[in-house]
Amino acid sequence: MLSRLKSVREKRGISQRKVADEIGIAPQSYWQYESGKYEPDLATLLKIAKFYDISVDYLLGASDVPQVFSVEEARTVALLRSIDPECREMLYKLVDKLPKGQ
Repeated sequence: MLSRLKSVREKRGISQRKVADEIGIAPQSYWQYESGKYEPDLATLLKIAKFYDISVDYLLGASDVPQVFSVEEARTVALLRSIDPECREMLYKLVDKLPKGQ
């Protein structure tokens, strides 16, 4: 079920023990979630997603977008999806040309 759990942790260079301690579960339990032996309950799943600052959908493999969007970011995404595809492509190209951090 949590097909991405191990890769997310490894990309961040965090030990299983550290994650388990931070979310308040036994390290053995976390290992079992990563190995697929057991699945976390909803409360634990939410704690894991919050710890990594990623969406539950991403952890479950239901989305390829790891970020959790703020309300304002979600509105921006919805707006971008609603505009003409050619205009959207032009906008993306303009944004790519901006100096980083703006």
